[in-house]
Amino acid sequence: MWLEDSPIFWLLLLLVISGFFSASETAFMAINRYRINHRAMKGSTKDQKVLAELKQPDRLLSVILFANTVANYLIATLGTLAFVQVFGDDYLVLQSIVSAFFLLLLAELIPKNFAACYPERLVYIATAIIRPLRSILFPIVIAMKYVNRFVLDFIGNVPVKAIDKHVLTREDIHGVIKMAGGLGAENQDMLKGVLSLDELTVNDILIPRRDLKALDVMMPWAELKKSLGEIESSKIVLYRRNLDNLVGVACKKKLYRALSAGELNRNTLMQLIDPIIYIPEGTAAQVQLKAFRRERYNLGVVVDEYGVLMGVVTLADIVDEVIRGYTGDPVSQKVLQLADGGFEVVGTYPVRDFNHVSGWELPTGGPVTISGLVIETLESLPNGCVCVQIDNYRIEVVAMDEQRIKRVRIYKVINA
Repeated sequence: MWLEDSPIFWLLLLLVISGFFSASETAFMAINRYRINHRAMKGSTKDQKVLAELKQPDRLLSVILFANTVANYLIATLGTLAFVQVFGDDYLVLQSIVSAFFLLLLAELIPKNFAACYPERLVYIATAIIRPLRSILFPIVIAMKYVNRFVLDFIGNVPVKAIDKHVLTREDIHGVIKMAGGLGAENQDMLKGVLSLDELTVNDILIPRRDLKALDVMMPWAELKKSLGEIESSKIVLYRRNLDNLVGVACKKKLYRALSAGELNRNTLMQLIDPIIYIPEGTAAQVQLKAFRRERYNLGVVVDEYGVLMGVVTLADIVDEVIRGYTGDPVSQKVLQLADGGFEVVGTYPVRDFNHVSGWELPTGGPVTISGLVIETLESLPNGCVCVQIDNYRIEVVAMDEQRIKRVRIYKVINA
């Protein structure tokens, strides 16, 4: 028989074939399917062929495993023949051990490790070989495919999904962003900010009522013009007597233009006012962002179920969640890192922003601000400078302003 005439030659050839198909299996599983899909969508023919194989994993694996199994059985047979020719038939147990070792090493371990490191180098070659081989083995492949599906359905209706149909979850995308090289810290933060919008509501990013800088249209005219110059935001909320009686929103640029032309008075002021846009509390930040774009406005007043003003949210506040520092707020004035490893923070600073700056993980499921977190833990306003521990963090109130927490110091507690 021609196999028996030169078993060493055929044994080496079969080892190469077995190693190739073992490596091909690993390469198809390890290939970056998102990159392949992207290239295929851009018109790459070779990537389109790879994608076509990935869409039917049962058919692909049938070809690879059939060819690999046949090669391995022939290797075992020829290995026995070669061993008998050299050493006789007295050491067949030793031959089995030696054959298993070299088969595992040369046809499995080394090829699969190479394929795991360089899947793209191999997957295109494998596709070019597997496609015509599948046509040759068509009856066998079809039979294996349907037996495979029958067994999977019998043991639990297991769906045979395309390898490239895996859906990325938010956690997957966060992991991809974190591992992506060359993006830079700022770009990574921006991408993470886009993903986090789904988890935020307007309550998390609004300017609270007590910090809102608005104008009372009933104040003396000279005082109103002076206050106008002290407000930094481009949109100004106007009210009458108290914040529960809102009048409207005015564009600061329009007011200055009228003031420069000498045309600004109480009557023209009321003519330059735009109506208030009210936003229910708990509105998703992403929903509100779409509303800002659709309705062409960039400031809304957040109210609770009773219509009481809770604060104001602007387009810039939402964008700042994506592009940190977009609004230009000086973080260094609100968060100061101490020499002992802690942080001194203003009480009104948002918990999420502090976590971003410090890299720590204060709980974000409840109050929005640091002071709110302290008050919730104490279940009352602090009576002077107190200290509370929340999870693994110790928060010390160091300054009070009447009924408000002005500044706190936060330390991470290291458990012994």
